[in-house]
Amino acid sequence: MTNTEDQSPAAEPVKPAHMAADHSPAGRRSFLKGRLGAAAVGALVLGVAIGGAGTAIIGNHHQRSTLVLEPAAISSLQNDSLAAVKAQVAEVFGNKIVVEDGSGRVLIETGPEGEGRSLAAKGDTITAQGRFDEGVLRAEMLVQSNGKVVELKPKPPRDHPPRGPKELALR
Repeated sequence: MTNTEDQSPAAEPVKPAHMAADHSPAGRRSFLKGRLGAAAVGALVLGVAIGGAGTAIIGNHHQRSTLVLEPAAISSLQNDSLAAVKAQVAEVFGNKIVVEDGSGRVLIETGPEGEGRSLAAKGDTITAQGRFDEGVLRAEMLVQSNGKVVELKPKPPRDHPPRGPKELALR
């Protein structure tokens, strides 16, 4: 061996891959793109989590809104339709109220929420709104003679299958 062969260039210490630094412009761009990409993905995941939590909170505090209909004559009510009537109470049977106007009479079903409550008395003029089906107005809202509005949850009609867990629980 010659002297020149024995003298090898000074070896640079080898750095682990995670410590290797690429100081070239391309290396810096790659590094920044990686960091920005990770930040963008993190922000996206955080946004989805916050949005999901917000939806869950809002879903649990759902406010029930009611569209107020113009009262119609009892004789003009049609099966399987939303309706409102303003009439005088003729009879009260527990949670059922019979009302009459100049055109006819109708039975108003107030559902389980009307049980054990005095919603109307004979002679009162009330307004009831709900679904009219098979000669019965299943009230969702009742305006008493004193102006107080009572929101009700009616039972579904007997010949219709329940339309979800809430209606199934009402049976």
